[in-house]
Amino acid sequence: VKNSEVSFLSDTPGLLLPNSAITDLNGLISINAISKITGIYAISASIFGSTQKWTLIFYDPNSSASGTGWYIPLDGNGVSLNGKATFEFASKYTKNIASGNLDFQFNTGQIKLKSTGISWVVVSGSIVQFKGTATVNGEAGYFFQVTAQDKAEPGVGKDTFAIKIWNGDPENGGILIHSSCNTISGGSIQVRAK
Repeated sequence: VKNSEVSFLSDTPGLLLPNSAITDLNGLISINAISKITGIYAISASIFGSTQKWTLIFYDPNSSASGTGWYIPLDGNGVSLNGKATFEFASKYTKNIASGNLDFQFNTGQIKLKSTGISWVVVSGSIVQFKGTATVNGEAGYFFQVTAQDKAEPGVGKDTFAIKIWNGDPENGGILIHSSCNTISGGSIQVRAK
């Protein structure tokens, strides 16, 4: 709708964006958002009582992360899922395009995931987050998001790994089929921010 006011809001601290802006004669709008901190920001835009939400990524193209290891998967409540999960990943930007790979296997859950693409990579301090598409047990159409931390416990040196896997795009009704996390029992994660 042309010449209409759109209100903007972020529920994530550290992002500067206008409170509102006016659409042009074509009903379109563009805004500038500013952040000095790399991260994943949740944005919402409201007009005439209707709200749309999306994710805004601020990243450092010179950062990268990699890791290999295994852990005992815990669910979101800290309950063991039984068995052992293994992972190997590399994530970075090449000419400002996210790239990398992820292999994840959880035999007890009958999950063998291989990435087919990386959508984005965000490094914040010792933490890397990346999202992409994958096959699970050879079948396409799956999405994943990983959060890993390099030496998460100061003085102890325990790295952590967490993964979520969806059948379908989680932003368009995809179904969560696996979610687990834990301190890794073996291996290493390296996060590099330049």
